[in-house]
Amino acid sequence: MADFYEYTVGITVDPAQVAELNRWYDEEHIADMLSIPGVRAARRYESVADPASFLAVYEVSDPEVVTGEAYRDRPTTEWTRRMAAQWRQVDRRLWRPLP
Repeated sequence: MADFYEYTVGITVDPAQVAELNRWYDEEHIADMLSIPGVRAARRYESVADPASFLAVYEVSDPEVVTGEAYRDRPTTEWTRRMAAQWRQVDRRLWRPLP
């Protein structure tokens, strides 16, 4: 068993929503994710080819971190609901390192 995993979330939004998306990540979402036990770190990336596409990478201690109760049952804010409704594409994946 690996001692960490990477949980990635790729999203694409309308270009007009980029500023609000970045503000939401900076002011709310990253802190929310880091408050979940087992989420060790978070980084975000912007696509070079499409400035309205983003990737968030979360280092987690165990695969159950992103399926467990603390992740699943945390409160959803109105801002989070508004942002998620604007996503054009979403790709969530869990990765383990190769030996």
